Amino acid sequence: MAISPINFGTPPAVPTGAPAASTVPNREVATAVQTLNQNGGAGAGREFSIAIDGKTKVPVVRIVDSVTNELIEQIPSQYALDLAEKINQETGSNP
Repeated sequence: MAISPINFGTPPAVPTGAPAASTVPNREVATAVQTLNQNGGAGAGREFSIAIDGKTKVPVVRIVDSVTNELIEQIPSQYALDLAEKINQETGSNP
């Protein structure tokens, strides 16, 4: 099965005085996560959390227990993040 890139087309013009382009997607993602959590999208007693890994700069999706804050699932896994960081260090790549 081939996976083709997603083409979002030309981004809309940003009006004068609008927030920086990098903050708009972040705000949209935060709003989407909040909506999912309010509607029980992760399941009963669970919440979504989305963040950028500080070392690899990769988006990380977590599902946590909303009471204990215990990690239930993480994508990509911590192992994958650690591996990506190690590869970046060995190749001298900066994300």
